[in-house]
Amino acid sequence: MRLHRLRLNAFGPFPGSEEVDFDALSEAGLFLLRGETGAGKTSVLDAVCFALYGALPGVRAGSEKGVRSHYAEADAIPEVELEFSVRERTFRVTRSPEWQRPKKRGTGYTRANASVALAELIDGEYAPLSTRLDEVGQQISTVLGMDVHQFTRVAMLPQGEFAAFLRSDDKNREALLKRLFDTRVFDRTTASAAEHRRLTELAAGEKGLRRTALAEDAARHAVDRLGAEAVAEALLPSAVHGAGRDDASAGEAGDGAAPEGPEAESGGGAPEA
Repeated sequence: MRLHRLRLNAFGPFPGSEEVDFDALSEAGLFLLRGETGAGKTSVLDAVCFALYGALPGVRAGSEKGVRSHYAEADAIPEVELEFSVRERTFRVTRSPEWQRPKKRGTGYTRANASVALAELIDGEYAPLSTRLDEVGQQISTVLGMDVHQFTRVAMLPQGEFAAFLRSDDKNREALLKRLFDTRVFDRTTASAAEHRRLTELAAGEKGLRRTALAEDAARHAVDRLGAEAVAEALLPSAVHGAGRDDASAGEAGDGAAPEGPEAESGGGAPEA
């Protein structure tokens, strides 16, 4: 946000019309508002805040109806006009508080309602955007990315308001800084990384479950196989050993029998003549 020009009329300690050229002041870079107590330094900043939001910062919040200068003529209209730019867009807001004006007929006073007008510089001319109090406030908050409470904690350094921001808790500071510096792209990146991590961990968990299931199946097969072998060893040894004894008996019987045939009949006698 950049301030360009501020015009005040019957506002605060200024009974007449005053104008501040911020562009001229900014040519040298930083500038200082300096003056004696009561000279109107704080009133200049009050006028900026009032023009934007229709409210005063700090301890003066809520006293907007009293911003009209007590030194002004009875029929002088209290009004502030501010020209400012945000991201290459230039706006002009003109705002007047509720005040008591002299009656046009007779004596006494009548109430003049608060008013506002917001316009945007387009092709060298200011095009009106809105004259509704609520709508203008919402549009300016959207353009600046701050509502009045946030603006008075960050931009309005006088009266120690910045200290309130420094003393804010982490959650409030985070919300404000996100709006100030438009961290949406970083938020999306963080959310995307978190989602990627979640899906990766989920996939790894599913793989782990599959590996666990395979290991359990292998263990069951191993147990079944070992169980089958144990059962075989428990049931078959007698049959196996019995078959072995039969084979051995058969072998012994074969070794003790006399051979049959001619050679057996001839025995050990001498051959015939």
